[in-house]
Amino acid sequence: MYVQEIDYGCTLTVENNTFRESGGMGIDCSSGVGYGSYVEILDNLVQDNTSDGLYIYDITDGAEVVIRGNTVSGNTCGVNVQYMSLGGELTVEDNDISGNGDIGLWLCGVEDTLADSEAAVLGNVISGNGNWGIESNVRHAMVRIAGCNKVEDNPGGIHIFGSDMGMLHINNNNIQGNADWGLLNDGSESIDGTGNWW
Repeated sequence: MYVQEIDYGCTLTVENNTFRESGGMGIDCSSGVGYGSYVEILDNLVQDNTSDGLYIYDITDGAEVVIRGNTVSGNTCGVNVQYMSLGGELTVEDNDISGNGDIGLWLCGVEDTLADSEAAVLGNVISGNGNWGIESNVRHAMVRIAGCNKVEDNPGGIHIFGSDMGMLHINNNNIQGNADWGLLNDGSESIDGTGNWW
């Protein structure tokens, strides 16, 4: 599914669909989500696509995206949100993101790309992926990875880097059975990683 543009207060709901075995991405929002738009991606099966399961180029200018209750497996990256800025909001909640070939949840992995925005990663199963379970680059953003996410059996659990990370909290998750690091902080300062099960 390719969405050309979500902008200027648009509303989009994608719910109870199957996106399987495409020659590219399962759900492709390459033009991003901006200017106060609202997107819900709910209870879909996104499986065995040759590129990322769900790709969003950016969430910016007060736009909000909710990704909830989806099963995302057998893709390259599971969920890939490339940029967030200028008050963008993202919730990734109660998804099963497992068995993808690369990163499970790639939350702005390019330098300084989750900036001046808010993201919540809550209650997901992120397991058996081919790279990090979660990877994120944060700069002056409110990020909460909590609510008993199960980040298990990946080559690495959670990888964080960036700067100005005082509003980043990683709490009350199961981070077990990952081959290398459970939580690797490559950022410029310490982060709150208390209350997790290792």
